[in-house]
Amino acid sequence: MRIKKAAASAAALAACALLLTACNDDTPAADSTTPPASASDTATPAPVPTTPPPTTPDGDKLKAALPTVATLPSGWTVEKGSEADSANGLADPDPARLPTDTCNDALTVVEPDDLLTDYRASDAYETILDPMSSSQEVAFAGFEGDNAEKLITTIKAVVKRCGTYEANTGDSKKVTTTSTLTPVKDLGDEAYALKVTPKGDYESSTDILVRSGNVILCVDAGSSELTEPELIAQTRKFAAPMPIKP
Repeated sequence: MRIKKAAASAAALAACALLLTACNDDTPAADSTTPPASASDTATPAPVPTTPPPTTPDGDKLKAALPTVATLPSGWTVEKGSEADSANGLADPDPARLPTDTCNDALTVVEPDDLLTDYRASDAYETILDPMSSSQEVAFAGFEGDNAEKLITTIKAVVKRCGTYEANTGDSKKVTTTSTLTPVKDLGDEAYALKVTPKGDYESSTDILVRSGNVILCVDAGSSELTEPELIAQTRKFAAPMPIKP
């Protein structure tokens, strides 16, 4: 009986030894159903590039700020087919022409949209008609960075250079002409009345320039008989949508 009991004990000890060996083995058992994670699974995903929000209104936004029949005085209209704009998106600025233009090309018989060409990224303009069908042009231009201020500085330099110059007339003659740029108070971030006055029996021209942020509004007297104070008062109304958001 002792032999059998001792044998049973030995078998139990052997079983326990096997169990302890298994319990003391710190090697983790491999999971045959889960593959080891790869480097690509644990790597931090690359950030998705984002496009910064626009800071300059495009042609669509500028067009929406132009006067309409609903906002014009009674009897005034927008000339059919005169509206134009650069639509959505922004354009790369064209090379500046005003710094190298002759005084005649820069200032004589220049419409607002022409005056705002340098450095601009977007634009919208139209012709409005008073009850007597006299016309005026209204133009907005958008600029990136500090280009709006740069254009105002350029126009100041042109007027300084061309304070007095010889302008070409429609009858192939030349006439002594003066140009002035007078600040207008309490309008936008800065505003000016640009006046070009030829001597003799010739008509002068006046444009009101208003900068608000990176947008410039320009309104000319055109063929109307508005005085400068009347033109400034009219421009204040047209500048009501400014500043124009992108």
